[in-house]
Amino acid sequence: MRLFGCVLFLTVATPVFADPLLDEQTLIAAVLQQAPELQAITQRSQAVASLGKQYLGLPDPSVRLTLTGLDPMFRTQPTTMLMAEQALPVGNAREAGGQMAQAQARAVAAEQPLAEAELAWQARTLFAAWRSVHVRKAILAHHVQMGDALITAMTRQMATGGVSAARLARLQADVERLRVEQESVTLLIAGLGDQMRTWLGESRVTEPVLTLPDAPTRVDHAGVEHPVLARISAQQAAAQARVTAAKASSALTLMPGVGLMNGPDMPIGFLLTVGLRWPGFGSGRDRVDGQVVAAQSDAAALSADKQARSRRIAVALAQSWTAMQELQARRVGLRDRVLPLAERAVHAAMPAVASGTGAAVELAESEHRLVDLELQLVALDDAWLAARARWLWLRDGDPDAAAMSSTAISLPNPAVPEPTPGGMPGM
Repeated sequence: MRLFGCVLFLTVATPVFADPLLDEQTLIAAVLQQAPELQAITQRSQAVASLGKQYLGLPDPSVRLTLTGLDPMFRTQPTTMLMAEQALPVGNAREAGGQMAQAQARAVAAEQPLAEAELAWQARTLFAAWRSVHVRKAILAHHVQMGDALITAMTRQMATGGVSAARLARLQADVERLRVEQESVTLLIAGLGDQMRTWLGESRVTEPVLTLPDAPTRVDHAGVEHPVLARISAQQAAAQARVTAAKASSALTLMPGVGLMNGPDMPIGFLLTVGLRWPGFGSGRDRVDGQVVAAQSDAAALSADKQARSRRIAVALAQSWTAMQELQARRVGLRDRVLPLAERAVHAAMPAVASGTGAAVELAESEHRLVDLELQLVALDDAWLAARARWLWLRDGDPDAAAMSSTAISLPNPAVPEPTPGGMPGM
């Protein structure tokens, strides 16, 4: 008995790891990490806070040299006085000045959450466009391939008289329109890729995650102050600190001094002086009162502005939420109830056309409706992402900022279209 051995050859392939897909949160994190806008706010806040150091300790001392009785011929010795003085503020003027600088620094720092919200809005808008062009690219590629197959089927049926030449020409025109859209999307991908590299600082930008991000949860700011209102609160605190500092500046400042004096036929003498500065006396009182009233009026104006802004934010959030929910209802309804029926119509007609027993015209009409519906759904997805980005901006940012009236990132119009049927050509 002979034994036949078996040799099993195994080929172990080195795994190739594809670049991870880009999601919205990754883009936002990358934009915030290297945003010079945030660094500028931090530096300005630190600069204002540094001004408080001038109020630490006592004011700078002064030294004064006085010469009297100068003789141009130098026949007599002049009288010499050397004095050193140190100002001693009475009250809390210097402490109030330091607290004012700190309050102003906190008011500047309150801009940072709003700047982060603006940058996040820009990143979400860019991601929506980046996702949109890739979804459209896949849809168009699929339906162009389907259209070419239908042209072949119609050409065969035209030979038997089942399809007119005019109907075949219309189908060919529709397929060419889809190819034109393919070329346009290719250019959009290249342009948006340049913008992505500008924000990410990377030479290679990966494709996006096509799954839509989660819908936000509706919240109110009953327990947590809105960032815009928090900024106004910080500005109110700074205005109140200016009131305290202005009142404290009217206090007395004592200026004791010591010195030495020497003159002709005079031994060296020791001098003691006491000076007094009172900003709140006489006409200086008006100056101090003017500063106090100005700061108090600023605080009162901020209080009224805070109430008005709170109302506008609540209204804008409610309106934006309604718009987002309306788009969500349309998206879900079309995708869950209409799209399966349109796909079933195409799939049901395909076997008969492939076997030569079905009319290619009927399949072309079903395919035409399907591609229009899919592109309409992409437009609705884009509009929902834009509405979602706006609602999150209203929740976290400043609705009155200039960024909401002009897109900071230049996006092509087709990238985030309006959700209207027929916005893109079908077959």
